[in-house]
Amino acid sequence: RMKQLLLSILLVSTSFIHSQYCMLAGPTSLVDSNVKSVQMTGVLGTISYLGCPGVIGVQDLTGQNVTLNAGGTYSLSVEFGTCGGNYVGVGQVWIDYDQNGVYDASEFTALGSGNGEDVVGNVQIPSTALFGNTKMRVRIRYNLALTAADACLGYLYGETEDYKVTIVCGPPVFASQPASQTVQCGLSAVFSVVAQGSSATYQWEQRPGPAATWTSISDGPLYSGTTTDTL
Repeated sequence: RMKQLLLSILLVSTSFIHSQYCMLAGPTSLVDSNVKSVQMTGVLGTISYLGCPGVIGVQDLTGQNVTLNAGGTYSLSVEFGTCGGNYVGVGQVWIDYDQNGVYDASEFTALGSGNGEDVVGNVQIPSTALFGNTKMRVRIRYNLALTAADACLGYLYGETEDYKVTIVCGPPVFASQPASQTVQCGLSAVFSVVAQGSSATYQWEQRPGPAATWTSISDGPLYSGTTTDTL
């Protein structure tokens, strides 16, 4: 008989607190390259910043908060320019995913360069990101890119801004569904999925027909891997 299989995923959420960040970074001049605007929309809240005048050092904008799902991808739009003219700027962003109070090189996303225009980049939130409040740093530097290790580097022209970000347990999302298969008696088949989410657990289920009730299956003579992503 034909049976149908179902995989369910359970995500578990916890909370964490972050510590202090380097606040002596950023530009030493108010002129030339600045961030004119920052836009980011999450599952809750929106960052919507309009710049000018420029700020020396790190600008604390943690009064603006956006909530993002672990495992999700979000668009970040940054307008490069100045408060009086247009100069080439190169943008970068860091999010403290492990909440250790440091913008690590592994938490870096390059945004590209622009001259008086919006530059849009995609920020991928790791499924392993800790849940709770943390910080995002957006930086622009005149004409020169910052490396992944430069979250705290001082420079002459540009801007550095810190925002509040809340990471939450995102709903389970299948990036790849298991493919249907026809199997002859006595032979085996392998079903697998690719799922996005945090701290995921897996459970395969089966039902003998479309009108039947789904029931969990367990490892045994017929099945193996019933609590993994591959059955």
